[in-house]
Amino acid sequence: MSHDNATRNGRECATLVIVSGAKKATLAVVAVPLALILIVTAAWGVDDARSSDRVARNITLASVPVGNQTPAELEATVDELAAELPSTEVVIDAGAFSLNTTAGELGITVDTARTIAEVRDESKDGPLPTRPVRWVQSFFGEREVDAVLAVDVEQLAATMIALEGDRRTVPVEPTIEATPEAVTLVPGTPGTELT
Repeated sequence: MSHDNATRNGRECATLVIVSGAKKATLAVVAVPLALILIVTAAWGVDDARSSDRVARNITLASVPVGNQTPAELEATVDELAAELPSTEVVIDAGAFSLNTTAGELGITVDTARTIAEVRDESKDGPLPTRPVRWVQSFFGEREVDAVLAVDVEQLAATMIALEGDRRTVPVEPTIEATPEAVTLVPGTPGTELT
């Protein structure tokens, strides 16, 4: 019988083609990774569609786990962080001395809207072709997102002046003194302040 389709009782029969071991190995080397990529991509697509409004798994915000939270839960977590921040103690090391205060006294707050946006961006970050890979990585490690802070510059400056107290000196500009006997240049003095 030849390799052409054979007929038996008027019906065509499939022809048996013998594939060499090298071709089978090549086929396996190509097919197995492609099948794995297809399975991972399909699993990512299903998981992403089911949890599209939730934070991705294994994400932490300022060391607080927020993975798989709904938008309302994430907002509540960020609001809680924002409420705690003002009482956070801050020590300013100025070399010769230290100043103790709180984040609230310095005018430092959590920008809740931008912090939520950062977490949401981290959940959907990266080009589309790399998202299935990041999805697989999410099962094996955490991704940390920092809270976005806002600073009231005027409040910060006023608090720093108050904290420095007597250690703060205003600079004095150089002047010229004129007397009937001579004209003298009086040097200025540098000021000191924390900036």
